[in-house]
Amino acid sequence: MRKRVLNPLYLAFFCLFGLIIAQVSADTLTECTELFQKGEFGAGILQCEKIISSSEDMDDATCKIYVMSAIAYLLEDSQEQQTRISSLNTMLEGSKEDEEPDPSLNFSIAISSFLSGKSDSKALEAGLASAQNDWKAMGLIAKYLVSLKSGASDTELSEITDAYFASLAGFQTDNWATAWYPRLKQWNRWVIMGQGDKKSLEKLVAENGKESRKVRQEAGEDEKFAKISSVLELYLANEADKAKKLAAASSEEFASKKDEKLQPSIMALEMLAGKKSPSFQELFKLSNKDPQVWALASLSFFVKYASESSRPEPHLFLQCLDNYKKNCRAGSEKTEVLRWEPRIDVWEKWVEGGFKAQKGLEALLISCSKKSAGKASPAPSDSSQAPQASSEGLPALADMTTENFAAMREGGYQKRPRPAGLLFNDDEAKRYVMTLPEPARKPEAERYNKVCKIKGYLVQILERNSYPKGLKVKSGTASGTVSMANENIVILKVGKKKTKRYEWTDLAFEQFEDFLKYFANQKATTVAGIVSKDEAKKNAAQDYLLLSLLCDWYARYDKSLEYARKAVSLDPSLEELVPPLLFK
Repeated sequence: MRKRVLNPLYLAFFCLFGLIIAQVSADTLTECTELFQKGEFGAGILQCEKIISSSEDMDDATCKIYVMSAIAYLLEDSQEQQTRISSLNTMLEGSKEDEEPDPSLNFSIAISSFLSGKSDSKALEAGLASAQNDWKAMGLIAKYLVSLKSGASDTELSEITDAYFASLAGFQTDNWATAWYPRLKQWNRWVIMGQGDKKSLEKLVAENGKESRKVRQEAGEDEKFAKISSVLELYLANEADKAKKLAAASSEEFASKKDEKLQPSIMALEMLAGKKSPSFQELFKLSNKDPQVWALASLSFFVKYASESSRPEPHLFLQCLDNYKKNCRAGSEKTEVLRWEPRIDVWEKWVEGGFKAQKGLEALLISCSKKSAGKASPAPSDSSQAPQASSEGLPALADMTTENFAAMREGGYQKRPRPAGLLFNDDEAKRYVMTLPEPARKPEAERYNKVCKIKGYLVQILERNSYPKGLKVKSGTASGTVSMANENIVILKVGKKKTKRYEWTDLAFEQFEDFLKYFANQKATTVAGIVSKDEAKKNAAQDYLLLSLLCDWYARYDKSLEYARKAVSLDPSLEELVPPLLFK
């Protein structure tokens, strides 16, 4: 392993600007510890993320940063943070070599797996039995928080805190294991005062800068999963009428609770009841913050399509199953969500085998096999149409040349703000728009309102999907897979355990093109949920239209026309809409 030796002055400079070296030092670990001790969770998490995104070696200090991050995420107590804990655990597990990993890595995997809900306490307890005192202290913090959330008795909580305080004997106050010491003393006082675990957890969340809110009731959450799974079970037994009645009754029951968080479940149940026919995009958008509901909603599309389709198409079924696999474990384990996991491989083989009936299939799928026997999917329809002139007297897209388009953008349009990384400033854009002649202001503002949202749109996609084609950066190209992104950074996974962190401003303009093209092509060729091929093409066409607007804004006029024509070829109904959008 190559070691890096840095002058302390250089190290201070790097820490000041957030440029963390691969070999995590004691100074950076102490810095994170101090931030968490003071209750500055946002700053602490950000510092940890910077270290994680640029670390190359899974040494003892880096493992400790991972564990501190996982505990901090749990203290934020949101579905998004639970997903991040799972991601941390996945990254830790992926860093294992063929040989036996070192104790620090083993125990950090056990802690993060326990916090994410992927495993029970057995591995954690085994680690606690042999861990050094500082590691033992952090393992006990993890145990305490999960016990607190699961309703442990005051006596059990006190026993854990006593063990924690005992494990800290002899350590300096800046040791990483003391990061939660001030908080735990306060939590312990709550327990001693008999305030109970629910109030303690509510105060814990409030202390971390979250709005005060009641603790989510696990029984209610489990109930929504159980209701959907019961309906799925009836469908798979080929008892559609009973399934629809149960779905209708369940949706009405949840609707009466007037809980906004139940809306995705209500929509899925109404679809299963046959009362509504939401599109894939509608239900996905509604369940975006609850991936486990989306996992069961994907299976809802699966059974509905198996029940109602007269000519099953493999890609629809496979996409539903893939959606389930990607989201069923995106949070703490839920029995009613994971109960279907062992069946996924069986169902995939059934689809890939041409829907042939086989032993062990559910009654619904056997019935679907009989319907599909001897029926081939229809050939794709030709969606091309001859271009038509714009109804607003504007040039037709088919007639526009790159030279003429560039000439239209002479004059005031040359002052368009074109920031690196698509980091637009609305105030700057407003000032620019006001410099244009009055007739040009409204259409230009409309174009800006679409272009300025593209980066946020890409962040949403990359939060749920990987991008395997590396990155084009201003300094060249970087191989790897984009595994994560947020508003500030893009993380490129290189090999099994290395990651590289890039700011959006590091990316070449062409990379934004490649992102949009890649996911547009995926939409066009891989249909998600129960949507027709034409609907899939229309969805992809919208992404190409965004590409066209982006290239127009950044003066790539030839590319703008190319992507606009691609959008129209996928969705001919855009033929009349493109000229006003681009040429007005």
